[in-house]
Amino acid sequence: MINVYAKRWMIKTSLKNLNVDTGVNLIRYIQNNKVIRIAGRLVDEPRVLLCCYAIRHQPRTILSLDVFDYYLRYKARKLLEVLEALQKKYSLGCFVLFQLRFMKFKEYFNSWKQKDMLKLCVPMVHEYWELNALKEKYMHLKDDYMVIHEQQEMVVHRLRRINRNVDALLEKYKDNAPTLEETIANSFYERWIRDVYDDLNQQNYARVVPLIKDIRDMINELVPNNTEYQENVIRKLDVDLLQGMIDNTHIEGAYVFNMIMFVMQTIVELQSADMDQDTRMVIALLEDMFKKQFSYAQILTFFFQSAFQKLELIRKRKLDFLNSLSK
Repeated sequence: MINVYAKRWMIKTSLKNLNVDTGVNLIRYIQNNKVIRIAGRLVDEPRVLLCCYAIRHQPRTILSLDVFDYYLRYKARKLLEVLEALQKKYSLGCFVLFQLRFMKFKEYFNSWKQKDMLKLCVPMVHEYWELNALKEKYMHLKDDYMVIHEQQEMVVHRLRRINRNVDALLEKYKDNAPTLEETIANSFYERWIRDVYDDLNQQNYARVVPLIKDIRDMINELVPNNTEYQENVIRKLDVDLLQGMIDNTHIEGAYVFNMIMFVMQTIVELQSADMDQDTRMVIALLEDMFKKQFSYAQILTFFFQSAFQKLELIRKRKLDFLNSLSK
């Protein structure tokens, strides 16, 4: 019984002492060892909990327009709301809810961190292999060779600060370096996604119908000999109805939801099995975004981003398969 009271006293004291400065010194504050020790009395991974404050109060420093970042911010806000309620009035039920939400947040945070790590690592891996090709070209020039080798080692050093298993990462992306054309295309794509989001965020929906038409056409190109399938796609993606809603500034959430779910389920039908897990995760996120009433800017940006990437991958794989048959 004494241990129970002692633990409750420790939790209450820690809640009282966890006064996080959410101003300009936030990042420095949450890295303070004393603050980490206090948070460590509440959860098993205090740094993850403290990251919630940075995600909520300074999102632009660590987040992008990616939906996984939106979702992380939402989960961080919900977790901190429970924590703040606990700080105002402690109750066992509220503390249990906080622990449950933290466990779910931690699981998602680790998944997000893995994706974010790859976004940082992959460009460096490509740089490593570009330097390696250059090094082979200058093998006969010792001084130049050593300079390039030192640059390569610096890339490896930067990678080790983010990912311990550098050798496996280098091997995985050895033959997957993007061409100049792909690099330029990716740059334009990222800018395009940001422009789409900016327009939607200002309730400018002029891009929506043309993009839905593009998706419709990409789907139908994948089934060129199935007229019935194509007609069903055209019927389900009724762009005239959607345009009328936009013109009348009355967009029905149920119609947008059904349209998006139809596209995503169609992608599931057309894709290969190895894509299923990722696509079903995207569908689950979209469903949750509607449920949690995310803005149309957030939902549609993520939807277009996901749909075009997946349809393009399906198209590329189909072309590769057809090309292999013709050889």
